[in-house]
Amino acid sequence: MYLTGSSQTKYSMANSLRERVLTWADSRRDRLIVQTVLGGFLSAHRKPALIQEAELQQLLKQKRIARSERQIPESTQREEMVSICIYAYERLELLEKTYASLHRYLQEYGQTFSYELLFIHDGPNAQISAWAKDKPFTKVIFNEENRGLTHNMNELIFVHSRGKYILNIEDDWICEFKDNFIRGAIDILESNDSVGCVRLERKYPGDYKKWNEAFKIHQRRISKEVFETPGAHPYRLLDANPENGEGIYANSCTLFSFEALQCAGFLPDEGVQRRDQERIYMKTFNSLWMAARGEAQADSPFLHIGYGKSCPTWDTA
Repeated sequence: MYLTGSSQTKYSMANSLRERVLTWADSRRDRLIVQTVLGGFLSAHRKPALIQEAELQQLLKQKRIARSERQIPESTQREEMVSICIYAYERLELLEKTYASLHRYLQEYGQTFSYELLFIHDGPNAQISAWAKDKPFTKVIFNEENRGLTHNMNELIFVHSRGKYILNIEDDWICEFKDNFIRGAIDILESNDSVGCVRLERKYPGDYKKWNEAFKIHQRRISKEVFETPGAHPYRLLDANPENGEGIYANSCTLFSFEALQCAGFLPDEGVQRRDQERIYMKTFNSLWMAARGEAQADSPFLHIGYGKSCPTWDTA
């Protein structure tokens, strides 16, 4: 159930402090120190908001009705493959780590599913352009000027991608895989037509020792029931938490069905502060779809490494 009263206030203050410090603390050592100091308090006070069976069925019905009322444009047939979309801006050191970790995964498991590898850089950069030339990208795009993340997502997802599934990855995550997590996520999407995306990320080292201690997982609503795919892959359903606004859409490290993104439509691209664009889109996506997350730590292999290194112009209109 939700936290209330003084416990909620103390938890919110501690969590806010941790988020601010972790944004500043850019090394793994510093982050671990912060986790040690504040992690015990947070673990003692946070609890997931469980969705009971009756409420879950009502949520599924509401979202099904909302999807049926939308005018969805006809699209060309999508191919049975994953369109892996990498988004970058002026961070070659982080980009190299992101790409290298993903490349290792694809070398080991890439033969088990079809995929294409799309890359977009938000503006000209000769060094990164030279780096990209010898990589096995299906398509490489360099914008003439900085356009923002949502513009680039619209470009890759709705113009250039061909896959039935979309995996967005920003250039400040590394893939610490232990098994074929994409195959597992595809199985979830194929087995449950109410799920629009499968979240694959965790935020800090060691934050997935327990399922409900994954990044912000306790701030969303979680199905009490554990579901299984036909291949016996366990997962739970996620829904937005209306009390704190934490949604289920994520702009990175999430596997989407293209159908879900097409139903939600293009991301807002103009006339809105760039940090608000995701929040606006999140509300639309939340109203239409559930999300899912695997039960095992191996189901969430992406680890954030880019604290404090976001594109500076993405915070402005």
